Amino acid sequence: MGRLAIFMDGGYVDHVAKDEFGVRPDYAKFSNAITDAVAQTVKEPLDLLRTLYYHCLPYQGNPPTVEEAHRVGQARSFFAALTRIPKFEVREGR
Repeated sequence: MGRLAIFMDGGYVDHVAKDEFGVRPDYAKFSNAITDAVAQTVKEPLDLLRTLYYHCLPYQGNPPTVEEAHRVGQARSFFAALTRIPKFEVREGR
């Protein structure tokens, strides 16, 4: 059995999903679909080690505006929800 790690550029995935398809992806299903597609390509079962989702928090000035603080709060809530998906980790950039 092979092992697989998925590295996901969250900014890119979010942008394409929203602008091209008008949706917000189900990241658990997306990760499983990638695992299944790779398993079919290599023709062996794969164990998903983890999916690493990389993204940055939105810009926030000093002092932040109400809108900036709201966007950062929403992003933090979204990142926290992603960490509750099994084998899913969020890495925040700057």
